[in-house]
Amino acid sequence: MSAPEVALDARDASDAWDRGDARLRKAVRYVAGAGLLLLAVDGLLTVLDVLLRWLLKAPIPGLHDFSTIAIVVSAASCLPATLASRLNVMIRVFSGSLGSRGREALETLGALLTVVVFALIVWKMTAHTIEMKVNGRTLSESTHPIWPYWTIVTALLGLALLVQCWVLAFHARCAILRRTWHDEPDTPDPEGV
Repeated sequence: MSAPEVALDARDASDAWDRGDARLRKAVRYVAGAGLLLLAVDGLLTVLDVLLRWLLKAPIPGLHDFSTIAIVVSAASCLPATLASRLNVMIRVFSGSLGSRGREALETLGALLTVVVFALIVWKMTAHTIEMKVNGRTLSESTHPIWPYWTIVTALLGLALLVQCWVLAFHARCAILRRTWHDEPDTPDPEGV
């Protein structure tokens, strides 16, 4: 293979990673959108509950249980999109003095630590969900078991872990190739401007 062919193959691989990253971010935005829609339904039901209590003295039965579940599921559904979009809080004290490769190496370290934290969370949530099922825990206002809802939350946290593993691989690749991650692949590097 000649040098131009190798450069072309590297660019194609880079484009494939960028396209995969964009697809992942788009897919998890749908998951977050579903969670936010659930939260909006909960808000509307809460308003309806208040009106029914005020006008008819008849609250919606089980709304407290639904609201509790909706809030937790909504929060968990937004985590994969937050991680995929790299919207988590970052403090870049040394970023100016390290150069692009050093910054990406620090981003890779931060992504690795986030993977470890999410792995621990998923592990503990899985154990907690199993414990709820074994002990027959139910919702506070009904006899309906609560473990299926915590299974959804745990699955969403597992999805967040998988997304963060992708982010780790993506940043490691950027650090190795001396490339800086951008929200959009066509965005110019601010240092080059």
